[in-house]
Amino acid sequence: MADETDLLNDALIQAGAATISGISEGTVNANHCKRLYPALRDAEIASHKWNFSLKRVSIAADVATPAFEYTYQHSLPADYLRVWEFNGLDSTDVYVVENHKILSSAAPPALVVYGAQITNAGLFAPLFYQALTQLLGSKLSLAIPHDEKRAMTLWNLGRATMDDALAADGQEGSIQTYSSTALTTDVR
Repeated sequence: MADETDLLNDALIQAGAATISGISEGTVNANHCKRLYPALRDAEIASHKWNFSLKRVSIAADVATPAFEYTYQHSLPADYLRVWEFNGLDSTDVYVVENHKILSSAAPPALVVYGAQITNAGLFAPLFYQALTQLLGSKLSLAIPHDEKRAMTLWNLGRATMDDALAADGQEGSIQTYSSTALTTDVR
């Protein structure tokens, strides 16, 4: 199972740079990884409803309440990156995410499916892992050897691999059916 250092070294090799023994070793390459990797990882995880990052929680209401418009607020978990569902797929409950809290007038608890920050690279889907190494390799190509051509090639390869990862991720699980009467209603 690959770990964070394996992922970083894969990206460094693609960038044409020397590998590291760990993100905290203090070398120039490790410092570039430390600066670039976490934000890129979190942005890519937050960009899609990845199966490997989904968590389901029931969140009690906070004691404090919103100043206006909503009745309840619920503090989101520390590893939260993006809310995907609130009180079920069919919910008509209106909510908003503000300042790491969900505000709503729906009675507690809040049933939330969210994308979590995943720091264990061994939990990433294989194609996501590959795409992330290519995207990070692109950023590192600009930071270390300053190779713009390699950076652009890796970025394009990473985006294409991410498209494959999205397709594979979307094929796991049951197909969700959506229907609309707006298209089938005869309006005269």
